[in-house]
Amino acid sequence: MKVRLVFVLACLLACACVSERPSGPMGPRTAAPAASVAPAEVATSSASEQLKQAEALAAAAKWADADTLIRGLVDTDKLQRLSPAEQHRALALAAYAADTRGEQQRVLALSQRACAMPNTDSQDWALRVTAANAVGNFKDAALSLTTFAERWPQQLAQAQVRAEAHHTSPIRETLSHLDAEDATFDRYALLTALGKVPFISEPANASSWWRDLALLQLARGESASAVQTLDRISDYRVAITIWADQRFDVVRPGFGERLKIAAVTRRSIQEAIREVQASPDLLKPINRLADLLADSLQFQQALRVTDEAIERQNTQGSDAWRDYDSDYPWTLYLRAHALYGLGRSQAALTQLEAASRVESGVDKVGPVINLAGGYNEAGRPGEALETLQRTSLQQTSPFGSMQFQKEQLWAALQLHDQPGADRALAFLREHQNDAVDAYQEALLFANRAEEGAALLISRLADEKRRSAALEAVQSYSEGDTEPLLLAKHRRWQALIDRPDVRQAILRVGRVDHYALLRGRY
Repeated sequence: MKVRLVFVLACLLACACVSERPSGPMGPRTAAPAASVAPAEVATSSASEQLKQAEALAAAAKWADADTLIRGLVDTDKLQRLSPAEQHRALALAAYAADTRGEQQRVLALSQRACAMPNTDSQDWALRVTAANAVGNFKDAALSLTTFAERWPQQLAQAQVRAEAHHTSPIRETLSHLDAEDATFDRYALLTALGKVPFISEPANASSWWRDLALLQLARGESASAVQTLDRISDYRVAITIWADQRFDVVRPGFGERLKIAAVTRRSIQEAIREVQASPDLLKPINRLADLLADSLQFQQALRVTDEAIERQNTQGSDAWRDYDSDYPWTLYLRAHALYGLGRSQAALTQLEAASRVESGVDKVGPVINLAGGYNEAGRPGEALETLQRTSLQQTSPFGSMQFQKEQLWAALQLHDQPGADRALAFLREHQNDAVDAYQEALLFANRAEEGAALLISRLADEKRRSAALEAVQSYSEGDTEPLLLAKHRRWQALIDRPDVRQAILRVGRVDHYALLRGRY
């Protein structure tokens, strides 16, 4: 519940001064003390008094009692005895109470009713977004988020910043679900609305939003708007997919120097430096900078950035960083990333081990899977499997499960455990839509060239998956020195050089060389 409510609570903080809401998580309104509520009083109290009593219980964080009391209002004809403003307060309170009990279908129904009230506000729509995503009603989530963005763009911008600080993003979640559905108009409406939101800084993944919006604009004949949208691209990986994609050829003359990969990379690093300077007590911007430096082959600079952060932590303790618990393991991981680039593989592996042992780390799974991957790359599959035993599929997200099984597969293949490899590959095949790049890479491990070629060709032909596939087939400056990784890269290049794959690439795009590390497959 805490993760789901981060976005909603951020909205409340953004507009607490402009709207009156019940107490507790919904606003600063002062209510009667919870101790004044007694069962005998409830039976005889007026509807207005019952609402106040429920709000008092919520203010005291007695959500189970508040839920019981508020149901007696919103699920009966008593609701009609309240004024419109009170009806709205009751519905909103009921929705939050239902959320504390994990009853997401009820949350959605109640928030929809609150949204239909004349005095609805951004808080209703924010809760509706998270509830709709939770129950799989992705069209309603898109509608709700579009309405939120159109009516309260400032509040959404502030809410997004706070949500990303907690490593969550209902915007990203909603768009990812729409990508999996036939919802072209919904995506166009939502992305258009998001394009007008005055984000304080571009959210993570925003460049992919603007690329996708530009594609939708081009499909509608809105070339001038598409060029303006593309001008917002700030991620060089996304810029690569634009240069590689023939769908953008009609507006290519309008790109200018701004979209050149070297220019975008330079701007990305400069912006990351500014963010580090603006937030001296946060690791997240430091990690972003280190990641960009290593990705652009500036390994020594990336190492220096992470070393300075680690030295400060060692000197001042975990209080040196406000986001220590969520981001320090990734500082260690990025130091390992830089060490790999410098050819210091054993030192990198030691650093990955340290990252996986940060006791207060919020993410207990990712660093463990990364360490297992490091052991696999080093040709130590037994240790990789031992490492994976420190977590389980039950602890992972769908994406994380794909990474977990990919490492299981690689270790099993190195140990000549064919049954184990078959089980892992079957899982990856069945769940490939959760991380198709992981499945593509798994087919390289398993040396399944025909299956790998068929998968890549299908991704290139699919307009929704084409951008990621085109990014994967570009030529990059390999920074890996481990023999097993070099063998994998050779298999990938052989796959790309197949006549059927090459023809599939040239039908929809082109290949160029970039002085960057290879990304996902």
